[in-house]
Amino acid sequence: RLRTAVTGAVFRKALRLSVSARQRRTVGQIVNIMSTDANRMRDLTTYLVMLESGPLQIALSVAFLWQQIGAAVLVGVAVMVLFIPLNLAIARLQKRLQKELMVVKDK
Repeated sequence: RLRTAVTGAVFRKALRLSVSARQRRTVGQIVNIMSTDANRMRDLTTYLVMLESGPLQIALSVAFLWQQIGAAVLVGVAVMVLFIPLNLAIARLQKRLQKELMVVKDK
């Protein structure tokens, strides 16, 4: 329902664009921007839930693993922490490639 509401709001906004604003962009660009905005709003709800529940899930997982395998769980936690920079680099690359893809889709 949220996605439908956001998509409707974005399209209503598009209908209120001035003629000069619509002339600066192609129809494909406007549709891509509106679609991207709606998807980002939908994804935001997922990220907000994970921001709240993620630390609890991690803490419980580590606690349960500690009960099962003891101090060896710390090695796994250390590996995950060491991979954070790699994940950030991959996310930045993906963001750059997504921007390039949107430019190509607009043409």
